[in-house]
Amino acid sequence: MFQKLSTIISEPKIGNTVGAGAAGLRLCGKVIYSPTLRKSDRLQFHDVIAKTLDAFGEEGCTLEDTLEQIFVDLKRRGIAVATMNLAADQGKADAEFNPGELYINGEGVPQDYAQAAACAREVAEQGYAKAQFVLGDLYHHGQGVPRDDTQAAFWWRKAAEQGVALAQYLLGRLYDNGRGVPQDYTQAEFWYRKAAEQGNADAQYGLGRLYYEGRGVPQDYAQAAAWHRKAAEQGDGVAQGSLGLMYVEGQGVPQDCTQAVTWLRKAAEQGIAPAQNSLGGLYYYGVRGVPQDYAEAYFWLDVAVAGKLDASLAEQSAKYRDEAASHLTPADLSREQERVRKWFEAHQAKPQ
Repeated sequence: MFQKLSTIISEPKIGNTVGAGAAGLRLCGKVIYSPTLRKSDRLQFHDVIAKTLDAFGEEGCTLEDTLEQIFVDLKRRGIAVATMNLAADQGKADAEFNPGELYINGEGVPQDYAQAAACAREVAEQGYAKAQFVLGDLYHHGQGVPRDDTQAAFWWRKAAEQGVALAQYLLGRLYDNGRGVPQDYTQAEFWYRKAAEQGNADAQYGLGRLYYEGRGVPQDYAQAAAWHRKAAEQGDGVAQGSLGLMYVEGQGVPQDCTQAVTWLRKAAEQGIAPAQNSLGGLYYYGVRGVPQDYAEAYFWLDVAVAGKLDASLAEQSAKYRDEAASHLTPADLSREQERVRKWFEAHQAKPQ
């Protein structure tokens, strides 16, 4: 059985002491841990620190430099070791962070989520936001701990209260869907807004959707369009599709099918099937400044039919696709079919 030993190194924090621990110390930024590290190895750290200080001379060095040297020294001695960056800025969590990286040795042994959870809990209970976020994520996905959205909400709330935007969004989503907490659109709006104001695109879309549906806030299409646009401009495909449809209907924005095509195409290119369907429909009918184009209609409707549409919409899309095909010459139809095939080859990701 692996025995884990975590060594948390602190440094004085000058100025802002928010989040400081005992004696004004704070987490310096990294946890060093290993499945094979012996207690006696901790004594070696002092030698490495002394050597590092000597190497840097009178100018001294940062703790990050020292930790890097400790890491290199442990690897040199064949000790399987890894580090987790906890970031001095407690207000941000890395959306790309893989919880499994919490416990993986230098030789690339398979991820051990149980040890990841244990390590995350050790640091989370000391109040560090990124670890709290990670522990909530492990509970949400049932990795290393039983799947439990109540516990996910508990830990995400702690991280959210420290300003972690991703935790704020995920807590808002739990309230939105009534998972792990009672369904509460007012609370969903509260947490979505906090994350949205920090630039989280998913939260911006979620807040826009609440405004569109009038849940937790008065229905307001202008606000819905504004928040959808913020998310869409960051590349959120669902938000791009929603904004495109708002331009089709003139909801919260002037009715403008040219703008609708622009945003629907952006979403369609990301594989958003409802946007592909709507884009195909605009080309099929040729309305309000959009030229009728049966080839484009066929292409997008055929792509959409392979995506995630509900049964009735998929049936309707297939019907219009076939009608568009009837307006094409055999050569044109063959060309569009080849184009569809190449589109799926190029995108490779599953239709959405």
